[in-house]
Amino acid sequence: MHNNSSDGHNPLVAALGPLPQDIKAFNRLIQRLPTPPAEQERDAPMPQRYEAVRSLEQQVYIPGARDLKMAMDLQTMIVAGYKTRQANARYWQQHQQTCRALPNLLSEVHGPTLIGDPMALIGGSGSGKSTLINNMLSTIPQVHTHTADDPLLPRHQINWLKINCPVNGTPRSFLTAFFSEMDRLLGTKLVDKNKRINDDERIVILGRLARTYFLGVLVIDEIQHLVSAPKKDERRLLKLIVNLSATLGVPLLFVGTFKAQDMISRELADARRMLGPRWLPYAADDADWLRFLEKLWVYQYTRVFTPLTPTLRSKVHDLSQGIPALAKKLFCLTQEFLIYNGNGINPENITAEILQSVFDENMAVVAPAIEALRSGRGIDRINDLPSMAPIGDQAEWLLDEKRAHLVRNVHDTTLIQQTKRIARTKATMACKALG
Repeated sequence: MHNNSSDGHNPLVAALGPLPQDIKAFNRLIQRLPTPPAEQERDAPMPQRYEAVRSLEQQVYIPGARDLKMAMDLQTMIVAGYKTRQANARYWQQHQQTCRALPNLLSEVHGPTLIGDPMALIGGSGSGKSTLINNMLSTIPQVHTHTADDPLLPRHQINWLKINCPVNGTPRSFLTAFFSEMDRLLGTKLVDKNKRINDDERIVILGRLARTYFLGVLVIDEIQHLVSAPKKDERRLLKLIVNLSATLGVPLLFVGTFKAQDMISRELADARRMLGPRWLPYAADDADWLRFLEKLWVYQYTRVFTPLTPTLRSKVHDLSQGIPALAKKLFCLTQEFLIYNGNGINPENITAEILQSVFDENMAVVAPAIEALRSGRGIDRINDLPSMAPIGDQAEWLLDEKRAHLVRNVHDTTLIQQTKRIARTKATMACKALG
């Protein structure tokens, strides 16, 4: 993996493959910058240009300094975890003893002392958290097959596993999600074979799997789901995940919105060390924001290329409040509007007035949260931006929020019916707003 020869003796580290060694290398690795459209592409027929813009949003990813720092921290955490777990006789001698202790973790109040700090990536919807993690993890082979004739090495080494935190927040749902991912990677049938066993038995199986396959890092995305879960489940699952990480020696990364910050601070004694800086929206004069807009702006499929003027730069920030995903959405929707409505007379120029019109017509669902950010009434309103998810996930995003609320009110039939109606209405509005 590394050019650093000091790692050559550790086959677990080597299985990560060639990882970057400096900031520039990280930037080249995780950014997604397709070739900007040439002049002839802007003269192509309307359907062709329209389709190009529709796919642009998911193709472009422009990392900033904080993205690169997080990518370096993640690499360092995985490598450090493998350096502390040598595939030797002592490790396998401790294997059975460690697994036998795992059932006690579900009832632990405080759990073992963490040897390495877990990491938490906390920020608003649309700040690029999950995209960064997915891009970074995609550069590391998820499963490495060892071919060396060494009985102490696993046949398959799992370098990373990413799981979405279950909406209901129960340990059983988390354990089932873990088994499901292992089934997908290894072709096993853990979910079907372990339907009838209790949670303690499931925890032992999870521990054996994590140790047998030398799991490199466990990533828990959407950790804010625990905020809406019943308190007893929130506490049990969070402690279980942390205790498993500490006992098994597997590095841990939480990813979530600001909703998760208070919960992590309240429930984990070492939260101050793991939380780190919050991923806030960019200020209008932030160097990374300006760089982001400059790189994004070249992807124009309109007949006429519109330069990025100070007026347009100011307007995009006003309507997105420095949230990259929302700026990309506005940029793409504006081009779609111009391309679709072009009639040979309209020059398809991007103007501040058109940006505002597109926002008002197509992105009304996020307007209250943007206004709250604009007025400074509350940064946590970023959590309420459904349009940050991919277009196909809009209805599911809203319904998941309501399902989480229903968990705590399952006996209130009137509330259930009312909540379902609200969820359906908002999901329909979101899908229409986003095309």
